[in-house]
Amino acid sequence: MPRETKPEKRATLHDAAWLLAPRAMRRAALSERSQPPEPISFSKFESERANEITAKIAKLWNAGQNFLHGHINHYEPTPEMKKLLLRRLSEGNPVAVGIRMKPRSETKPSIIPTFIFKNAPEIDWKKNSIDNFGQRFEGVEVELAIRRGKTTSADQDKLKKSVGRPSVNETIIAVVRELRDKNAFAGKIEKERVTIVQDHCRERDSKRFPKPSLPSKTKVREILKREKI
Repeated sequence: MPRETKPEKRATLHDAAWLLAPRAMRRAALSERSQPPEPISFSKFESERANEITAKIAKLWNAGQNFLHGHINHYEPTPEMKKLLLRRLSEGNPVAVGIRMKPRSETKPSIIPTFIFKNAPEIDWKKNSIDNFGQRFEGVEVELAIRRGKTTSADQDKLKKSVGRPSVNETIIAVVRELRDKNAFAGKIEKERVTIVQDHCRERDSKRFPKPSLPSKTKVREILKREKI
């Protein structure tokens, strides 16, 4: 859930859509979501038995609605917030970075071109990825700052230097997802899946994973489990 205070310098697409939305838009969403659901009731019937049944139905329905209301994410970005974020990203303000997975896989994050956010891109808001024009980026992060005026080349250079190297987990996750998309795990037992991931991680970043035992089997198993493989 995105926080209202002390935000990080970058956030996922999902959280950035909320955090970078105008304050009035966020207040309106919170106000609407804070309203309890209206209870339902039925007209009275002549039959006492019918009244008992409808009263039980109404009670169950209202209890279910109140339960769902108590578990909603009040900070879920609205469709309008998501559209606004995409429009801003397509204009280059703010800037987003991610790991390119198509048409060729890369190991380090790079600035995502603004055109990727145009013409209804395919976005997985939960997995934090974007697909458009034959290119796919994962692990997307959005700058939590709207710059006044246009983004200059100096701003772009500064961002490139701050992108840095992906973490060990990010590298393994990217490899696992790429292998999954290629159906490389089909018919393999867990031990074989772990070995395949280790081999591809070393191919991708031999400096980070110089030994056959790296990344560790425990770490790979943990990520495979997290990715439900």
